[in-house]
Amino acid sequence: MKKGDILLICAVLILAAAGLIFMNLGGKKSGGTLTVTVGGEVYETYDLAKDQEVSLDIDGWHNRFQIKDGVVSMLEADCPDQYCV
Repeated sequence: MKKGDILLICAVLILAAAGLIFMNLGGKKSGGTLTVTVGGEVYETYDLAKDQEVSLDIDGWHNRFQIKDGVVSMLEADCPDQYCV
């Protein structure tokens, strides 16, 4: 390998590391919301910045989800074949 090849590889690695740092530190946005709709109508809106566990019983259906660290996870639901989980 020539000296120029080594410099090029180092430059690419530095740019890749800078990109990863930017994505992890600067790419996160706060203030998101989760909107639950039932039959096309807005039922409730939840703040993703607030960690919480929500249980909904609507029209004979049961759903339970968790909001933690800005991520929503469906914990349980009684939909057929569990496709909504």
